[in-house]
Amino acid sequence: MRKAIISIRHYLLLFVFFFSFWAVLLFVWAVTFLLQITRFKKWAYKKKIKKILFLENTHLENAGSVYRTLKWAERLNANKLETKILFVFDSRSEAKFYDADRNKLLFFLFYCLKRIRQCFVAVRYDCVIIRRELLIHNDYGNLFMEKFMSALHPNIILDFDDDISAAKNQSRKKSLYGFFLLESSSKFIESLNFYTRFIVGSTYLKNFVVKKIKSAEEKNISIIPTCVDYEKYTQKTYALNKETIDFGWIGSEGNLFNLNKIIAPLNELAKQKKIRLIIICNKNFEAKTNFEIVNIPWNLYDDYKLLRSIDVGLMPLDDNEVTRGKGGFKLIQYMGMGIVSVASGVTINNEIIDDKINGFLVKDDKNWEKILMEVAEQKNNFSKIGIKAREKIISKFSFSSHETNYIKFVTTEIKN
Repeated sequence: MRKAIISIRHYLLLFVFFFSFWAVLLFVWAVTFLLQITRFKKWAYKKKIKKILFLENTHLENAGSVYRTLKWAERLNANKLETKILFVFDSRSEAKFYDADRNKLLFFLFYCLKRIRQCFVAVRYDCVIIRRELLIHNDYGNLFMEKFMSALHPNIILDFDDDISAAKNQSRKKSLYGFFLLESSSKFIESLNFYTRFIVGSTYLKNFVVKKIKSAEEKNISIIPTCVDYEKYTQKTYALNKETIDFGWIGSEGNLFNLNKIIAPLNELAKQKKIRLIIICNKNFEAKTNFEIVNIPWNLYDDYKLLRSIDVGLMPLDDNEVTRGKGGFKLIQYMGMGIVSVASGVTINNEIIDDKINGFLVKDDKNWEKILMEVAEQKNNFSKIGIKAREKIISKFSFSSHETNYIKFVTTEIKN
C-alpha cells in the first residue's frame, strides 16, 4: 500500500512538473516570437558600452564565480564601467536545497523562473556576459532560453573555461519523458549558435568554437585564462631543514577520483622519502597508503593561505576529451603562490608549465613514479623553481596581464 502511495505521488509530481514546465515554455516562446517580429533587439542596441551584466550559473561561494566573474567585475568597476552580477543561488546552502540530484523537478522550475526574470533585467545593460550556460543540468525545452536571450539582447557574450559538452554523455538514448520535454543531449554545442562573441579559457577552447560554429570569427573570440591575483600575497617559503615533503591537491569533490592514479607511485616514493598528501577539498579523500593523508576543508576566502601548506602541487589527469578542455586552474593557483608543481601533460598544462624549469610535466602515466622521485630529489631547489613558477603566472595568467585585452573586448562596439 505504501509503495502504491509513493508511486502515485511520483507520477503526480511528474504531471505537475510537466504541466508547469510547458506553461513556462509556451510563455517564453510567445515572448520570443514577439521580440522577433518587432525586431526588439535592433532598436534596443546601444553603441556605447558602459553598463555590463554578468549572469552567473551558480552562487558566489564557488571558485569559478570568483575568478571568472567577481574579480573581473571589480576590474571593470575600477575602470569606470558599471557592473552587476546576478546569481541563480544566493548561497551554497540554497544551492544544496535546490539540489539537481535530490529535487530535480524543483531545481528545474526554480532555475527557469529565476533565469527568465534575470533575462528581462538584462535589457537595462549594454553588454551581458553569460558564464558557461543559461540553464545548467537542464537539457529540456529545445534551447528555449538561448533563443529568448538572443532575441532579447543584441550584445551577449558566452564565457566558459571547460568543454562542457565533453562531460556529458552525448550518445545516451532519449527517454519518453525526454521526448515530450524536447530533450537535447548536445545542448551546449547547439547553444553556441546563439552567440556571436566568446570569452574562452584556452587556445583549445577557441579552436573548439571555431570547429563547431562555422560562422564564428576569430576576432570575436577572446582567450582569457582563469586568472589569479596572488601577486598581492607573499609567496610560499620553503624551509631547507624540513624533513617531510608535503604533496598536495586542491579542487572539488567531483575531481577527487583523479588522485587514484598517483596513489601507487606515491606509495613507492614513500618507501624512500618521508611524505604526506594534503587534500584541500569540500570532501575527505581516503585511500590505502603507507603515508599520511591530511584532509583540509576548502575555504574560498583563504585558499591562498591553505595553499602555503603544500610543497608540491599535483594535477594528475587522464588524456581525454573532458580533460583536454580544462583550464589548468590548479596549476595556476599552485604556481601563482610560488609552489613547485607536477602535472599530466594535457593541453593547457603544457602551456602553463615549462618542463623542469618552473614545474614538471608527466607525459606518460607510467612515468609518475620516476618523475615524483626526480621532484623529491630537487627538494633543495624548490624555492628557485617556485620563484620561476610565480614569475610565469604573473606574466601570463594574472588579471593584470589580461586586463587591457579583457576590457577592450567587452567594450568593443558590435555591428547590429
